[in-house]
Amino acid sequence: MLSFLEQDSKHYKEFKDLWERLQEWGEARNITTQATSKDQYLKLITEYDEYICARGDSELEDDAMCDMIVVCIMIATIEGIELHDFNRCYLSPAQVMFTKDASVEALSYHIRKLAESLLKKNRRNTIVNLHAIISAIDILYELSTYRGDILLVDVLDLVVTELEGRYGTFFNGAFVKSTDPDYENI
Repeated sequence: MLSFLEQDSKHYKEFKDLWERLQEWGEARNITTQATSKDQYLKLITEYDEYICARGDSELEDDAMCDMIVVCIMIATIEGIELHDFNRCYLSPAQVMFTKDASVEALSYHIRKLAESLLKKNRRNTIVNLHAIISAIDILYELSTYRGDILLVDVLDLVVTELEGRYGTFFNGAFVKSTDPDYENI
């Protein structure tokens, strides 16, 4: 199984384009310029919880998986990590998750390890954990049988297109959508 994070993947260029679009979106909404990695890590935990609660509902699962990838890209951007930094990461055969339960367990493990690497400001481990999180999400998506030929990069493209049309601002540690009732007071 070749992750779309690997340059040899036929979907790497598509993911690279999405990565760059999300970086621009995050900067335009002040997320990557005003948020901290801690703020975004808390958002990642929220999205992971949404994924766990959505298990069995493909639409909600897909939304949570894509949102986790978006947040990982926001964290990477804040930390000055580029997509090509993942090219030095290597998942050993022992780390590759072939079942959904193993992938969820790996996802949970690397989310916890990400907190540690961010707190210790360990760039290498932050890169490794972000790579492992996105890889686990990619594998979880592929292990789901109800999607047919629809790829995760295709779903992520739809999410990015939706996000690009969403306006708001970063305030007090969170992105506030322009549709939020309190938006005008910010």
